[in-house]
Amino acid sequence: MVVLFLTTTACGGNLGYRSVIETSGKVPLTAAMKRVRLEIDNGTIGIDAAEAREVAYAGGVRRAADTAEGLQQLEQVPPGFVVATDPDHPETLVLRGPSLPPGIGALLGVEMGIHLPADVELEVRVQGSGNVTVVHRNAAVRVDTGRGDLRFESCHGALRAKSGRGHVIVVDHRGDIDIHTMIGDMQVFVREPGAQLRLVTGQGTVQCHIPA
Repeated sequence: MVVLFLTTTACGGNLGYRSVIETSGKVPLTAAMKRVRLEIDNGTIGIDAAEAREVAYAGGVRRAADTAEGLQQLEQVPPGFVVATDPDHPETLVLRGPSLPPGIGALLGVEMGIHLPADVELEVRVQGSGNVTVVHRNAAVRVDTGRGDLRFESCHGALRAKSGRGHVIVVDHRGDIDIHTMIGDMQVFVREPGAQLRLVTGQGTVQCHIPA
């Protein structure tokens, strides 16, 4: 189980006007949906398996601005995901997190726990900074974050991940692995390797444990 805690202490800077709003929702998956893509600007995402044929999310959004007026603008942004289908790949369901209104000095940080079936392919895109935890997947996983730590547990499918700056931990993996970081340490425990095992860091240490 992935557990996330909402906090306003990580906003930093002079963003002294802050609030937190909780949100939750469920999005059904049709039989044609083979992949789910999550897109957020900044935040923390935890993903676990679910039996129901749906994407269920619960958590919230941290909002911080440098003026009361800016915070009021932020509070007009719906906190939930915008749901769409990728027009070029109709088998892909896209959930897009809230984004900042243009022209204000502010921060929106999504903190969300998400459950979806283990056999559905998963893609996570974090535009800015964000930590991502993924557990109990039986299908391909791809994660790309501008900056943040990544953790994968009991994933049994092809894994591709990239972080500009962040540590990576992989535990009990079965299948291909391809991980890149610009700066960050890696610790990878492989139970059953696939055809590819590639671990690249521009600056940091790499530890990898594989069967003899």
